[in-house]
Amino acid sequence: MAAVTARADRTARIAGALLVVGALLLSGCTGNARPPVVTRSADAPPVPRPAPEQTRVPLWTPPPGEVRAAAVRDLGLRWADGSEVVPAVVEHDDIVPAVDGEHFTRMLDAFPEFAWPFGAMADGAFVVRNDTYVSGDGFQQALGLMEVGSDQEFRPFDMSGVEPHTDDESGLSTGMVAVGERGAAWSETYWSEDGSSGDWRVLAADEAGRVSVVAEVGEDWTSVHEDAASGDEARWADPAPVVVGDRVFFVIALASDGTGSPSAIVSRDLSGGDTRLEGVGMGTPVATTDAVFTLEYRGGAGTRVVRVGGDPVLELPVDLEGGGMNLDGAVGPWLLLSSQEAVVAVHPDERRAIAVGRALVQNTVDYWAGPAMGGSRLAAWADGAVTEGGTAYLVMDPEAGVVWRLPGLLHGVWLNSTDMLGWAEATSFAPAMTYARWTG
Repeated sequence: MAAVTARADRTARIAGALLVVGALLLSGCTGNARPPVVTRSADAPPVPRPAPEQTRVPLWTPPPGEVRAAAVRDLGLRWADGSEVVPAVVEHDDIVPAVDGEHFTRMLDAFPEFAWPFGAMADGAFVVRNDTYVSGDGFQQALGLMEVGSDQEFRPFDMSGVEPHTDDESGLSTGMVAVGERGAAWSETYWSEDGSSGDWRVLAADEAGRVSVVAEVGEDWTSVHEDAASGDEARWADPAPVVVGDRVFFVIALASDGTGSPSAIVSRDLSGGDTRLEGVGMGTPVATTDAVFTLEYRGGAGTRVVRVGGDPVLELPVDLEGGGMNLDGAVGPWLLLSSQEAVVAVHPDERRAIAVGRALVQNTVDYWAGPAMGGSRLAAWADGAVTEGGTAYLVMDPEAGVVWRLPGLLHGVWLNSTDMLGWAEATSFAPAMTYARWTG
């Protein structure tokens, strides 16, 4: 009640101030008339300047705990049978400040400076990018395997079975690398000289580092689905591959029906064989420990999370403003969803959920908190608007129901695999990478 009264008093003061200003403007002259000149004697006492609180109305900001509580009060999530998802809520006061030596241990020699790790396979080898490596035939290959340790050898992937892009293609962009227990997959887009179109292909590496071309946009995909797109219409789809077991799941475009951009999810083994149509009318695939999930868009009927090759599991709230909740990734068997207000982990098999509100006041035009990042055991996300000066980040173990706050301000969490995290500290110079083994 005190907070309501305070806001009412402020509203009255603002209204009164506006009336005074309006009266002054109405009583004054308009056009080119000059304002009256006020003269004072030289020995007149100075006019005291008003205190700041007399001239400014401070912006009222609710406490973080209140913001978090409001963010998860009505998530609007429902199970596929229509029943409400009631998550366990982590309150603001329950968030634990992460302490080096207690919750994590810094690893000063985890990776050399040239290595950018994406994730670890089942044998513990990390898939890393090394932009300084050039093979004997002059072909630059940045991806390979490496164990933890700055003195470990970088082992480039075996690209002998992959034809490099040709000289008549002006550019190459590589998508994010998805790492599973038995392999890794990524997409490459080759742009035309005028940049108007790009052909994509999906590549995958097995545990030994042998790379195969799994799929290419120029294939005749009508043998997989009769409505598969071709030509320029097929190029719009981001294949966004993920790996589960020894299979790669990716997206192909279907011919437009005039109401949207339909797509399908297809899977093949790591060497590019055994093609399967997994689902139609779906979004980007997300891999949990042993399954693949995605969003199914149903127009006015809303959006739901479905198990690829299986049944729907979640109904997402309808957001008429186009924001809403998105499926960001997974943490082991948990699905990871987020909006600009909250982050939610959902266990689809056990029908459990845990939610954390973001401690943000969304009154800025450029507000954007970004998606949550999944991993084998942990989730990580920005707890504030992403800014050049750095942002506070939270880490959650959904199985344990614990949320920690990483120390300091960060420019992002870039590695989340097995029990390892890697983040970029926001320093006054270049961002400093920190790798840590999570023990909390």
